Amino acid sequence: MGKDDVCKAGEEALVKVYGGMPLEGLDILRLRKFTTKTMALNRSSIVQVQTLPPTSDAAKFHSMRLIRKSKNKHRELDLAGRPRNNHKLFLAKKEAKRILRQQQRKEIAIERQQFFDKLEHDPNDKTFFQLLKRNQSTVKSSVPEYIMKKEQIASTSNEQRQIFAEYFKELATPQNQPEFNDQLMQNSQRRYDIIKKVSKSERKRKIDVSKDEIKKAILKLKNGKTADEYGIRAEHIKHTGDEALIAYQTIFKQILEEGKVAKSFKTGVITPVLKKGKNAMYTENYRGITVTSIHGKVFEYVLIEKAKIRKMNQSNMQFGFTEGLSPNMASLILSEVCSEITGKNKLLFITTLDSQKAFDVVNHQILLDKMYFLGMDIQFWDIIEDLYEDITSTVKWQGDQSFI
Repeated sequence: MGKDDVCKAGEEALVKVYGGMPLEGLDILRLRKFTTKTMALNRSSIVQVQTLPPTSDAAKFHSMRLIRKSKNKHRELDLAGRPRNNHKLFLAKKEAKRILRQQQRKEIAIERQQFFDKLEHDPNDKTFFQLLKRNQSTVKSSVPEYIMKKEQIASTSNEQRQIFAEYFKELATPQNQPEFNDQLMQNSQRRYDIIKKVSKSERKRKIDVSKDEIKKAILKLKNGKTADEYGIRAEHIKHTGDEALIAYQTIFKQILEEGKVAKSFKTGVITPVLKKGKNAMYTENYRGITVTSIHGKVFEYVLIEKAKIRKMNQSNMQFGFTEGLSPNMASLILSEVCSEITGKNKLLFITTLDSQKAFDVVNHQILLDKMYFLGMDIQFWDIIEDLYEDITSTVKWQGDQSFI
């Protein structure tokens, strides 16, 4: 919820508390109450200021104070290393959040009452359909009342979408860290620039794509998945027939010859999914699941086979992201070892390493540098380099999408 929204909701709540009329501001209500009191009193009597509604500025201060207090408590908790249990900072932050939520619930209740008052006093088709829309869903929403990103707080669905968009954009942008080896990064950058220059000067040759190759790529698409941002699913492509194969063949040949990938192939829709057991209020507790363009997926499957990317320099010990294998197989091996050692009075040491957000932030420059030196054809390298240029994504949250 933005500053203006907070102030507006707070003022409407106080107008309701002091018996004001719909759309009547606090300053007007205060003047009306003052006028009524002075007319009812004798000239020698004095109107007590504390009996009047607060001014609009006072209401604004009151509304923002709760948000500011919650932010400050959250900041103090972060600086102290986020202690838990009965720590006084944790309890203070919890109390501030409870008061903020309580105020939000009051404002929602007042808004709901104002809506029903309007429906009663001025019934019309527009208000009636608004009522129907409110009651369409009987399922209780699991969406949190507000989302926090560092010190930013968002409570409206539009603000939450934008705050998620900022979070995932920052997450996908590689950041320079003090512990990075600058020399390695500089060497990689030089090699990347040279490879790119060579790829642009290399004469493009004709690369054929057969209908059978495209058919195999289409069959790899999984059914029952979410539609992409154009509303296209795998099932649509699989039932289009030879007309789609001819169109794909023409487009893919042009991409492979020119080294330029269509922009519509490089789009995606990110849906924030809460990680198991995590607090739904914080953006860092969400995993972004991206649905990419179906047409782009078909092209990628064709490209993987043509460029022989599959299992390039892959370790035989890798179970994840490997066709025919699964991390569950590695888990089974580990479980069997633990079972075998149990009851034999032997020590078993197990070391696990989890690279947090390892697949969210990938330096494409280093990746492309390594792919070339592993023997990738320069023409396919050029296409993959363009495939990762100017990628765009939107965030889907509460039924709508953010801006690109």
